[in-house]
Amino acid sequence: MIKAFEMLLVIAVILAIIARMRQKKAKQNGEIGTPPHRRPTSDGAPLGHGISKFLPRSMTVDTPGVFGEGNNSYANAVRNLLSQTFGPFNPEELAQQDSAWEEWLGLNPNGQEPRDLRNLLDSDIKGEFKARAFTILALPALRFSPFAWREKHLEDYNGRTVELGAFSDKLRDFAFGLIRINVDFILATPFDEKPHRALFDCNDYIAQALALLPENDPRAAGLFDRYQINDLIGGQRTNYSPFEDILGKPGVPEKWKVLADQKMRNIIMAQQTGQTNPRHKWEDALASYMFIIQTQLIYGALPYSVELFASQIEFALGLPKIADKEIIDPRRAQKILNSLAGDKWKDLRHRIVRYVLLESHAPSYSRFTIYSREDAITARSMLRSCGENDPEIRDRINELFSAAKLRGQELQRSAAEQQAKIDSVMNKMK
Repeated sequence: MIKAFEMLLVIAVILAIIARMRQKKAKQNGEIGTPPHRRPTSDGAPLGHGISKFLPRSMTVDTPGVFGEGNNSYANAVRNLLSQTFGPFNPEELAQQDSAWEEWLGLNPNGQEPRDLRNLLDSDIKGEFKARAFTILALPALRFSPFAWREKHLEDYNGRTVELGAFSDKLRDFAFGLIRINVDFILATPFDEKPHRALFDCNDYIAQALALLPENDPRAAGLFDRYQINDLIGGQRTNYSPFEDILGKPGVPEKWKVLADQKMRNIIMAQQTGQTNPRHKWEDALASYMFIIQTQLIYGALPYSVELFASQIEFALGLPKIADKEIIDPRRAQKILNSLAGDKWKDLRHRIVRYVLLESHAPSYSRFTIYSREDAITARSMLRSCGENDPEIRDRINELFSAAKLRGQELQRSAAEQQAKIDSVMNKMK
């Protein structure tokens, strides 16, 4: 018994010596006893030393486990941005801020919640503390937060975005910089659904920024470049829902909507010419594009200019290999023609009508047919718009009305036969 106790004591002493040696080595390397933003790298310079105001797109990650311990590139970039926006701060000031932040966290024994962070943003505290609150709300993942936060389920909250328009100028500048850092950092890391899902929030903030910044502000261009047109997670309405979002975002200047549209056109051209393939069968870029731009008409007035809308239709109709695709949804044809009223778009309306009636070889269930009163109204509108000078359109519309008339007569005949059967059976029961 005594020998076993002595053996355990010897082992404990050895482990203590090893721990002291590791601690001494870590201290020499600056890994402990030094704030994270001042720890040296392998070349002796502090982490983040010389880092530009915004993390570069070419930023590399330390290891495949980019979110693990020891990787401080994200934290350092955020702390540098904080100091550059509201500082500069010396190490003592940063330590005082950390201490005050910890005291605030300790005010609630059950842990602060996202609503408490939002309350900080609405309070009269200093901008650097509001910046901390915004940073945590905008985090791609809790595990690389540069500031203390005890609540464990922040990533499970939806709709964490806040309105940047209510921020002070400095806090807004910080927010613009932080979103750039977030996007660059996420895209530089191996795919992980939770952090990559934060790109949706980044897109929302970028759209807000584009609505707030002057068009010629370099920050606007830098943020737009980071807007993700495609949904990197998948499973959304079309997987190009971010494109739909920016088209419909109020206040975003037409310039950025045109550039977003150009991004989509580049993706479509690459797919149509066989240079790239969709990730999934349902992620055909052209089908998504036409669905999105025609869906805008459902909500009333277009959220961008008629000129851009017309150019979108012209682009799609001018693509190769579209005969078997539903470029124009027949159910939206009337709204499209109404949106392109006037002599300026007369030729384009003619092209649209020819495609819908004569050129589309989409499955029969997707082609224009007169089944309802609304369909008849659309057909007569097409006839008035283009039929007078195009006999093919006139003949096709007459065929559709004749077919509709025959279907109507057949339906009446079937209904009469069914009623006769009902009457016969009921008479037997009288």
